Order: sequence, then structure tokens, then C-alpha cells
Amino acid sequence: MSDATPLADRPYVFPDAAACDAANRAAGFLPQTDDTLPSLLIEGVQVYAYLAPRAGAVHVSVDLDSPAAHLLRPDSTVALHVDVGAGTVFDDSEAGRGHQMAPPSPRGLLRQLIAEQYGGDATKALLDLADVGQIAVNYLDREWFTSYLQEFHDVKLTDAGWAKLASHLDGYDEHVCDNEFPNVQNEFAAEAAQNAGLLDNDNEDEGEESAGAPVAN
Repeated sequence: MSDATPLADRPYVFPDAAACDAANRAAGFLPQTDDTLPSLLIEGVQVYAYLAPRAGAVHVSVDLDSPAAHLLRPDSTVALHVDVGAGTVFDDSEAGRGHQMAPPSPRGLLRQLIAEQYGGDATKALLDLADVGQIAVNYLDREWFTSYLQEFHDVKLTDAGWAKLASHLDGYDEHVCDNEFPNVQNEFAAEAAQNAGLLDNDNEDEGEESAGAPVAN
């Protein structure tokens, strides 16, 4: 069956014992460098395990962005079984599912949508989502960081560097909300409300100084 066959139409069979043995023997350990954290790489699945000082914990994460095609199930997920000590903490393998395919997770569906419908362009997907959901968004994507680091710090952003940087972006919304100088959020909200006829121009200064979000009826 050719690779052009849609994933959902391909028969899924997990690699047999011989193929698993060969893949396990070919697995490689990647030590930490200036650009990446230590990890184990097997069949395109990258498992990171490292000491995280900010969290004060041993951090373990699984990167499933580039698994080997034969590991992908029809729903674009990879079967995972995770043990900690003697206990199983996660199992969505066929055995763990009781041989019943569970529906893909929302995140799994989102990744699939971005990959198949947007060619991997998450920024375009975000802007479409904002348009459909009627949400005003501000974003810093890889293109922005690449330009910023090169222009202001003469630093070239590599794939490994972006993978590390991307894990620290989840606090951006709080940073914007807490930043009052200038108060970008309130300024934009006031201008949008004025353009919509909800506020007069005389309310501009009051809207910019207010720390709370106004409610329009």
C-alpha cells in the first residue's frame, strides 16, 4: 500500500518482535548540549529525561512530533505505555484499551488538523481559530523569535533551540495582562469598542487607565 494512502485507511499492525528488537538495538542516547536536553531516540520518538531546577523535579517528556510512519495508528496517535516504579501511570495501547479504539484526544485532533489542513503552519491555524471564535489574539511565533534573536542578540535560532524555547511560552498571556506600561490590552480594547460604537472618544483615557475589562451589554 503506497504512502499516498490516507492514514485512516491504512491497516495498523504494531511492529513484530523481530522488528522491535532491531529498533531497540538501534536506539540512541543524545546527551545534553548547548542546544538540547538529554534524550533517548527510537524510531523517531524522543524521550527526554532531565533535572528541571525551576520545577524542582525530574522532568520526563515524550516528543511525538516525528514518529516512524509504521508506529502511527489510524487516528494519528502513537500507542504509549508508561510505568513509574512498579505502577502503570498511562496506557493507551491496544491491551490497555481493552482492544477498543478510544476517540483521539482534542490535542491529537488539533495536531492532525494543523498537519493535514495547514501544512504544519500553527500560526495560520491560530489566526483562523481567532477569526471563527471571535477572539483577539497576539502571538510570538518561531518566525518572530528568529528575527528578534538575530537582530537584537546576533543569535541564530536552531531547531533544537526552538524546541527548548517553545516550552517557556505558556506564560505570555499572563505577561501581557500584567504589563501596564504601556497597557496594550486596554488600549486595543478601548479602540475596538470605539470603532464598534460602544464607547465615545471621550472615554478613551478612562478605558486605558482601567485595570479591569469593561463589560458591554
